[in-house]
Amino acid sequence: MKGVEQVVSQLLLTAVLIAVVTSVTAVGLPLLDKTRDASTIENSKTFMLNLESAIKDVANHGGRVRIPVTVDADVLFDEAAQRVDLEFLSSGTVFDSESAIPLGRNDCGATQGVWQDNSPLTLCVLSTCVDTGVECRKYAITYTLEPVELKIGGTLESRKVVLESAGNQLGSKGSTIIIEKTGDDTSGNEKKTLMSFAIDS
Repeated sequence: MKGVEQVVSQLLLTAVLIAVVTSVTAVGLPLLDKTRDASTIENSKTFMLNLESAIKDVANHGGRVRIPVTVDADVLFDEAAQRVDLEFLSSGTVFDSESAIPLGRNDCGATQGVWQDNSPLTLCVLSTCVDTGVECRKYAITYTLEPVELKIGGTLESRKVVLESAGNQLGSKGSTIIIEKTGDDTSGNEKKTLMSFAIDS
């Protein structure tokens, strides 16, 4: 009889341990994924803010900078649209979904602003649900950085940063973005700061 009690006790203990491990795994893994995704979202935001700062610095002071892509995301430069996108998928988002959120002084989609009131670049983020169930299970997160034409108050003059392709236009983690000021176009009322933009994979 005593031997049967020990076997039953070991079986019950094993069953309880299996139940605990299963429940911790069921709750813990999704939580770990969300924590990892929140970190990726924040690191991507920081990366894009640093890219914006680097473009402004090179536009103002000249020179050339190399910025390593340190986030697990795709970087795309669209010369025709004059914008840089950073895209990745996430199981969650810290932003409102389905609407562009500005991360600076400019409204998203603005193509013009006022000198000294607005920034020469607009940085926005858009979270779009791409896998729905009872609730959204997967989001496409896109950070977008694009130049804005700034009107100088009381004059017909304006200023704008113009990004021109100087190589690859697509990269990912491990790539390097190369930005270089190539000159200024001061003919006409729209003064342009010309900059080359390439992604070295």
